[in-house]
Amino acid sequence: TAAQDPKPLAEKIWQLIWHATKGDPKECLLTFVEIFILKFLSDNLPAETLPRSKSFYELIADPQEFHNRHGESQIEYYISTIRPHIKTIFPDNTVAEEDGLPEIFGLKTIISKTSILNGFAFLKSSTATLTEFDRVFREILDEFLKFGSLTNIDSEFKLRLYETFLKRSARQQKLGQFFTPRNVVRPMIKMARLSKLKDGAVVLDPAAGVGGFVLEPMLFADALPENLQFKNGEPLRKIKTVGVDLDDDLHLLAKANMLIHLVEAVRDRSTTIKALNRAMAEYFVLMNNNQTLGSLEFPPQASVDVILTNPPYVTDGSKAYKKALAELPKPDENEKIKRIDLEDYYDGCGLGVEALFLRYISGALKPGGRAFVIVPLGLLNRTEQGPKDSILKECNILASIQLPRNTFFNTAQKTYILVLEKRHTTKDDRPKVMAAIARTIGESLDWRRTPQPKLNDLATIADCFVNWMDSKSVADRDTAIKSAETNEFIRFVEPGEFSGSKRWDVPRLWSDEELV
Repeated sequence: TAAQDPKPLAEKIWQLIWHATKGDPKECLLTFVEIFILKFLSDNLPAETLPRSKSFYELIADPQEFHNRHGESQIEYYISTIRPHIKTIFPDNTVAEEDGLPEIFGLKTIISKTSILNGFAFLKSSTATLTEFDRVFREILDEFLKFGSLTNIDSEFKLRLYETFLKRSARQQKLGQFFTPRNVVRPMIKMARLSKLKDGAVVLDPAAGVGGFVLEPMLFADALPENLQFKNGEPLRKIKTVGVDLDDDLHLLAKANMLIHLVEAVRDRSTTIKALNRAMAEYFVLMNNNQTLGSLEFPPQASVDVILTNPPYVTDGSKAYKKALAELPKPDENEKIKRIDLEDYYDGCGLGVEALFLRYISGALKPGGRAFVIVPLGLLNRTEQGPKDSILKECNILASIQLPRNTFFNTAQKTYILVLEKRHTTKDDRPKVMAAIARTIGESLDWRRTPQPKLNDLATIADCFVNWMDSKSVADRDTAIKSAETNEFIRFVEPGEFSGSKRWDVPRLWSDEELV
């Protein structure tokens, strides 16, 4: 059968949930995903794991008949019987057993504390009883039934499910921060050249949201298509791709997203449920030990090969971070696992959470490792020299790429992709810097996000970056640079243009006439 487009389904269900609960966009999204996962598991798991009586299809019946059979309404039965059963299939507290994973963060063990269900808006409403929601619940089930089986899921569907939901959200401000648009994720993954990594390498997103940077490499032939295999009841992967977040709702959405990405494995009888749970626990790590610091509390030390991330931007909350760092217990000489003094570690890295994340990133990378980070313009055009010097001490800048306004769902402020490379020594030569201005990203930048494949500067920039990085000799590199500069929106400049005393944004490298 042809793969389906999730858009009409997401739009309809969004309306139904929102009208019934007036829940905020995140609650509506969690509810949609919960019912989606119920249908998805009912279509893909064998009956011995999810019997029909505990599946989506048990709920599809005439309300009166259903009540006679079970003594309660569909929504009550879902909450009393089906939901708890799914939570036993995907239990809380799964241990990540993969060798070497906790050590990346200086931890002894990593335990995934959440199931895959947790955000049912109908349970959270204080104004209405469950029975009042039963009609809407049944309407939603009908929409899913009409939509058809969730067995053959097109990769576009996997990539765009959450994004579609976002477009409907009247108040997407709050949700937008968790999503990097697919048309930005894809070129960043391409630039990271993940297929060149050696087995055992580590790819990290320390602010993973719903997990695009961690999951999407599985869908692209030039990234990590065969990375995860299930053999003899165990998940095995060549490259450790890890997403960390501090928000448990997002952690849960990332796990649901992973199941959808793994539809073929979920259906395969040789994949055990235990292995699926372990894979989710190893791909996504919840760090909410400290609600302010999240992943910043456990910074890896020179142990990561590639970082792909879109960290949160907040400048007004800087004081809260400073205070949280100051309140952490100081390292004790006698501890078995040596901790670092975080207050000292993050000192002098500049204002805002994104500045703390840049410090985290430059410390986490192995020599020669690379980071592809989305940052706000404000971080690049600040005049303060200290924070820039501390990044330059450890890293080279490989590229500074301006994204068009309104690239993101929730902010009109200008954003950049900054590409950093960890230096081997302080004496290393610094390479040229690729400066680029993307005017287009392959889709319209209004809420409709209409595909515009012919208008995609960002894809061109990514291709030119890859050609430049793949050049082995000086002559090849010069050829790649010349070829890239045939595009009026790409320039290569001397590293001195990105010193501690200069701004790191790029329009200054074009004349006003050229910019017009």
